[in-house]
Amino acid sequence: MLDFFQAVSSLDVAVIVAIISGIVAIIGIIINNIVTYKLKKAEAKDGENARIRARMKEPYEKLVGLIYSLLRQVKSNEELDTKELLIMMEEINKSVILNSSNKVLVKWGNFRIGSANPKNANHVMHLMAELLMAIREDLGVEGDCPIQKIDILKLSINDPENFV
Repeated sequence: MLDFFQAVSSLDVAVIVAIISGIVAIIGIIINNIVTYKLKKAEAKDGENARIRARMKEPYEKLVGLIYSLLRQVKSNEELDTKELLIMMEEINKSVILNSSNKVLVKWGNFRIGSANPKNANHVMHLMAELLMAIREDLGVEGDCPIQKIDILKLSINDPENFV
């Protein structure tokens, strides 16, 4: 080690400065390549997430549309067209299976089974709110303040506090 320092001290100052500059430049290039690689990887992941969200948007719109048509029919005491409902449910089931996250798939299944017994309206509304919140999360909808189930229910019913 002592020989190294003696050898360096015998070098001209210009050579030492050139060696140090070269080492700093190499370190800078390495750091730049690492940062560039990480940024490109993050951009690719963000792009993939955006493509996934875009693919999920249409099935989720159909699912939310079905929920709101069911609500409208229940509110107006209209008779449900069972055949049409079954066709819509089958189409939505296919879309949910192929395009949704596991969380939305589970929440949709819970809502579908729970809404088969409409006598427990509190439970059905709770399941609906959970499903809608899972869809929003899946689509990456965020805001400056978190929302609760009651906030979702306020959009559909006049007395949401009775259902939470």
